[in-house]
Amino acid sequence: MMMATFEAWAPLAKKVQVDIKGRRETMMPGRDEGWWRADVADAGDGDDYAFVLDDGPGLADPRSMYQPEGPEGPSRIVDLSKIKWQIRKFQPEPLESAVIYELHVGTFTPAGTFESAVESSTTSWTWVSLMLSFCR
Repeated sequence: MMMATFEAWAPLAKKVQVDIKGRRETMMPGRDEGWWRADVADAGDGDDYAFVLDDGPGLADPRSMYQPEGPEGPSRIVDLSKIKWQIRKFQPEPLESAVIYELHVGTFTPAGTFESAVESSTTSWTWVSLMLSFCR
């Protein structure tokens, strides 16, 4: 059976909904202040969704794993159990030995795309922290 749990932090909102499958599901206040939550029974891998605060426009989930249309578009549910991993016994290096690079995709290469960043990357980094910017 499919089901997805959605959580959003919107401490100033009076009403929060998740827009999925052509309908809006009302989210309920969570256990912690400012958090909202909804379980949607028929939502699952590959479904696009957006959060709606106080009947405003749909907003991307800042914690989503996939933004197929970029940061202004809807988020997409990804079921990690369906991915066929190439490395079965992956063990990351300890965090204290990490080389972390904060990457702003839009300014890293002249093209300003994820693809160009991957092509231009160096192997000296062990972690990449993506810096997001939303321009309207």
